[in-house]
Amino acid sequence: MPNERESRLQHLQSLREHGINPYPNAVERTHTIADVLEHFDEYAAKGTEGSFTLVGRIRLIRDMGKSSFVDIEDGTGRIQTYFRINDVGEEAYKLFKLLDMGD
Repeated sequence: MPNERESRLQHLQSLREHGINPYPNAVERTHTIADVLEHFDEYAAKGTEGSFTLVGRIRLIRDMGKSSFVDIEDGTGRIQTYFRINDVGEEAYKLFKLLDMGD
């Protein structure tokens, strides 16, 4: 069984093979975690759908097979997200599974 370092290197290689730069020069953040948390009830009440680009670190991953809970933290707060294969699709979920705590 590979150790943690080898596993992370394998994940990096897999991301690159899928055309994903694991270390992009820039990422355009649309919201801070504090912004999302502050306005969450407003978004939910309006039925607002869409996406938010958050920039932070993965602090916790709870893998439940075909779904996962992920805690993401930035300088403004911490939020728990939920990823489900039925919502994001099989290919996106496979890529998501290549992420590690600390990424």
